[in-house]
Amino acid sequence: MKKLLVLSLVLLMGVTGFAKTNYFDDIWVGGDVTVEGTVTFTDLDVVGNFTADGAVHSIDGSTSIALITAALNITGDSFTTGDTTQTGSFTATGTITADTFTDGTVSLSSGTFSGISDLGSVTTCDINGGTITGITDLAVADGGTGSSNASDARTALGLAIGTNVQAWDAQLDDIAALVQSDSYIIVGDDTNWVQETGATARTSLGVAIGTDVQAYDADLAALAGLTSAANTIPYFTGAATAGTVTSSANMISWLASADYATARTNLGVEIGADVQAWDAQLDDIAALVQSDSYIIVGDDTNWIAETGATARTSLGLAIATDVEAHTAALTEISTAQETATNEGVVFVSVYNIVYTQTASITIFTLPANADIIDVVVIVQTDFDGSGSDLLNVGTAGTSDLYVDDLDISSAVVKRMGDATMPYAGVGDVGGTAVAIKAIYADANGDASTGAATIYVYWTMGTAGSL
Repeated sequence: MKKLLVLSLVLLMGVTGFAKTNYFDDIWVGGDVTVEGTVTFTDLDVVGNFTADGAVHSIDGSTSIALITAALNITGDSFTTGDTTQTGSFTATGTITADTFTDGTVSLSSGTFSGISDLGSVTTCDINGGTITGITDLAVADGGTGSSNASDARTALGLAIGTNVQAWDAQLDDIAALVQSDSYIIVGDDTNWVQETGATARTSLGVAIGTDVQAYDADLAALAGLTSAANTIPYFTGAATAGTVTSSANMISWLASADYATARTNLGVEIGADVQAWDAQLDDIAALVQSDSYIIVGDDTNWIAETGATARTSLGLAIATDVEAHTAALTEISTAQETATNEGVVFVSVYNIVYTQTASITIFTLPANADIIDVVVIVQTDFDGSGSDLLNVGTAGTSDLYVDDLDISSAVVKRMGDATMPYAGVGDVGGTAVAIKAIYADANGDASTGAATIYVYWTMGTAGSL
């Protein structure tokens, strides 16, 4: 094997007169090598720069070029090599065609790889550093993005922000950090997204049970399950069950009443017209026991029940005190009225008047042909009106014929012959019966007590029947 060791500049040129090209098995070059002719190497190790500017630069398939630290500069139109390994830069000033590296492998561990117009079909390309510029966008199918910018690359890869994937957002980070606690709900708190229980969330939504919305109730559910219809009223048929009933026109009218007063009128229970208004005194009366012969009397505080005897005293009609007790003699007089001849018999008609009797009252009817003998007034209880309390006894034609404005405000016993009770010339009333009347005049109408007894003594002027 021929070997050439060059420690300084070596100039290899075609030698005129040589019949063939010079071949070297091994060349070690310590400096720069310039080749202007055609040189074929089996192995080429270059420590310095290697520059080839010929039309064809060829190393057969078994030849390798190892550029340790230098640069491989190709200025010709083509370069054919086997395996090429270098740590410097690979620069082709000319055109490197698709066939350039088909026979071997080019490994560029650093530096730049430029000036390549077409690598053709490359099975494996290991790029361990540096940059690749000026190339056509690498398709997605070939492991690229088919794009020259980030936005297009994301779209090509199906990662378009806002279409395929969600844009980053701080609030989404808040949500992502939440723990998926059972039944919790995500709610905003004016600053972040937070978790709330169902009860708290309902309050946030304005549907707090018992405050904003009605809690579930079986009775309400029963009512909600009814079918509504005109003039129907719902009602419960049992526990948590309900039905409807058709109402009458009267009931609908009552339900439509504008107020309680109208409702009472519609029901026929109008107070003061249909029913009695409530009164405490009526409660007193209702509470009384209906004892036989008892009479209801006021006692200045309540209504009470009194016996007949007590009631007579209350009325100023106490027997033997206010009125005459029954006697046989009076019975005889009464019986005498029924006889055919009554001339000379004296009769007495008695009437008890009290403070409430302010209208004209008929004491009795004086028979025809009768004579008034005397009229006596006995006041048992003073009449207490704030004004005048006066009593008149007479007839319908002359109200004061027998008693004229007698003051009964104090206890008195007066008779017709007294100066205050002038005898008005009465006597035989003639052939027509006359009603004898009494009138109590309470000037201010406010008397609250008073009782008197009027005695009218009379006889028949001629014999005859009463």
